[in-house]
Amino acid sequence: MHHEHIMEVAAHRPSSARWGKFRTHLITLCTVALATWAMTGRAEASHFRFAHTTWTRVSGNTVEFTSTQAWRADALETLDIDFGYGSPLAAGSPTIIGTFTDLAGENYTVERYKVQHTYANEGPFLASLASCCRIFSLINASSASERIEVLVDLRGGNQGSAVSSTPVIVQMSQGGMNNRLLPVADPDLDPITCRMATFAESEIPSVATAGGQTLSVTPNCMLSWDTSGTTVGQKYAAQVVVEENHAGNISHVGIDFIIEIVGGTLNQPPACAGISGQQIVNVGQAFMTTFTGTDPDGDNLTVSHLGLPPGATLTPPSGTNQAQPFPAAFAWTPQASDAGTAYAVTIAFTDPQGLQGTCGFSITVPKCGDGVVDPPEQCDPGAAPSCPTGQVCSTTCVCAVPTDTPTPGDTPTATATATITDTVAPTNTNTPVPTDTPTPTPTPILLGCPMAPASVTSCKQLIKPAHSKLRIWDYADDKRDRIDWQWRFGEGTDPAEFGDPTTTTRYALCIYDGNDQLIFGAGVPAGSGWHSNGKIIKYTDNPGQTYCGIRHLRLSSRSAAPMKASIRLIGLGQSANLGNQTASGNFPDLGSFPLATEPNPLRAQLVNSEGGCWEARYAAHIARNGGNARSQRFKAGND
Repeated sequence: MHHEHIMEVAAHRPSSARWGKFRTHLITLCTVALATWAMTGRAEASHFRFAHTTWTRVSGNTVEFTSTQAWRADALETLDIDFGYGSPLAAGSPTIIGTFTDLAGENYTVERYKVQHTYANEGPFLASLASCCRIFSLINASSASERIEVLVDLRGGNQGSAVSSTPVIVQMSQGGMNNRLLPVADPDLDPITCRMATFAESEIPSVATAGGQTLSVTPNCMLSWDTSGTTVGQKYAAQVVVEENHAGNISHVGIDFIIEIVGGTLNQPPACAGISGQQIVNVGQAFMTTFTGTDPDGDNLTVSHLGLPPGATLTPPSGTNQAQPFPAAFAWTPQASDAGTAYAVTIAFTDPQGLQGTCGFSITVPKCGDGVVDPPEQCDPGAAPSCPTGQVCSTTCVCAVPTDTPTPGDTPTATATATITDTVAPTNTNTPVPTDTPTPTPTPILLGCPMAPASVTSCKQLIKPAHSKLRIWDYADDKRDRIDWQWRFGEGTDPAEFGDPTTTTRYALCIYDGNDQLIFGAGVPAGSGWHSNGKIIKYTDNPGQTYCGIRHLRLSSRSAAPMKASIRLIGLGQSANLGNQTASGNFPDLGSFPLATEPNPLRAQLVNSEGGCWEARYAAHIARNGGNARSQRFKAGND
């Protein structure tokens, strides 16, 4: 309404009573008009695609928010943060991560900003980001508003929220069941669970549904959907809430993303092979892993990422296009400033038609120096001495022999480099240790088992049924436990795929039940214990240091046709961890027999840090699956 029109109405106003009502209505119209004008340029058009906001404690009650958002490339905006108690909204200066293209050829830009805020107390405070509107092409939330919550709870010394490396677009193949594990991590190593967001939390009108099948997520963050009723090219809005339990206090963050339905008939999507799940690395430890992109159609691939931890590198860099198989190496050494934080990383390989294969993982850096021996730390400078005689606790919380002989008055320091670790299994506390005999501290190793099995297409398979055995003995007396796994008559494997475990390549055996739940994991570090003659690679554990749970591992292959491969693995005694996984907090207790072999076969996968995977399935040839209070057994030949 123009200014001169308002003045004209005022000059011919009616009686006092009628004028009062009219004036109220007029003010309302003007207020709406001014508000609409003032919000021009804010996030009001249909171009929102993604948001994930996390927080980390800086000091005291001051936290730093990190917000990653994605928008239509030609309409880039920024969602501000409402800190949760009526304070002014705020946002940092965004940094552009990159611009990408979806299956429909629509460009979108990913940005990230950081902003700090000091709360008056430890909370909790419900921070949020909200506006309008989502992109128009969403089937279940076309042009709907968006809302993403962040519950900040500083009680109990909580160092930060959970983080995730969920990509902006999660592609699912049309026509069947799709399972996608959402990588999550927590800086305090708190238990994490996932659930779908409610309408009040996300403002998504309805959870993605097609053909009577509804998108869902399991508590262990496995996203599942039968897409039989969908159509290639459709997009759906989704939001998953990640909850952490810190000392009994439940806080959460939201991940708002898009599911894109893709086909695989004429052009098949690429695949990404590599680590997944939460990795734990101490300050000062060099962490490196390789991801390999492959394409069934033989197309060149382009590698990209959605942001790396500060100082981390991807080689070759994001945006590189080359022939497949396409290896890309991630490398990072956490610094002191990274202690007590967690980072999420997504690596994607994209084909010329826009289909993607992605790998996602998270890295948690324990707060070394906080006076607590947090796994996987061997010691902590602020805690009571826990290193063997002759070793000291280094500034990276590992036990090491001092590099120099200390002089009187000096404090010994250690500069040895520790082995990269994922999870430290607990030492046995059932047998008392004589106080006059020092007990050596075992070297922690990398377990490396993702919480969900690798896809069938990314693992080598067995060729002949019933020839490869899996036998498990789980006794009430853990010292008698045993696992024996044979992988014979396997799919052709080039010896190079085994890597070089004598120096850098790490291995882990991971067993998943019929619900695709991780029920057993044991790893083998690189270096000591490995021997190779060029044809056969063997690992033999030191009988006094069977901490990793695997006593023997033998890898055999050849490059000449026909290529063959065979693997034999044995785990013995208490180190096999068949009866006390719950103590480590990483796997359920394998002692829950009978082991589930439905709806999916029980799966054993040997994986390595180079992206290799060798799988056997067990459902059709089971000879034993159960027992009594003294012992439980599983014996089967492969399907």
